[in-house]
Amino acid sequence: MLIKNRHLSKALSDAALGTIRQQTEYKCEGYSSQLILADRFFPSSQLCSDCGHRQKMPLSVRVFDCEVCNNQKDRDLNASINLEHYIAYIAAGSVALRSVDGVLPTVPCEADGKHQQGVQCTVLS
Repeated sequence: MLIKNRHLSKALSDAALGTIRQQTEYKCEGYSSQLILADRFFPSSQLCSDCGHRQKMPLSVRVFDCEVCNNQKDRDLNASINLEHYIAYIAAGSVALRSVDGVLPTVPCEADGKHQQGVQCTVLS
C-alpha cells in the first residue's frame, strides 16, 4: 500500500522492518540460534555471485549481467546467493576477507564492540 505522505510511509516501513528484526532476534534466542545481519551497505545486488566483480546498476535493472564473466541471473537471486556466501563466511569464523575490486566488505559487529580480530567492522545500530 502506498501512502501519499512519503515521510509517514518511510516511518511505517522502518517500524515494520524493526519489528521483523525484533521478532527474528526473539525466535533465535528461543532456538539458541545465531542471527547474522549483513551491513546495510553490503553491496549484495552489485556483486557477481560467481566472480565477485562489483558493478553499479540502477534499481530499474532487474537482471544482473556481469561484465567480467558473463554471469546472468535475476538481480534478487544474485543478491540472495551473495548473502548466502556472506553468512557462510561469518559462520565459518574466517578472518581472510576476499577483496572485491580492492574494497574489503564490512563485517557486522555487535553493539558492545566485540568482533573478530583483523576484520574490518561496522557496528550495527
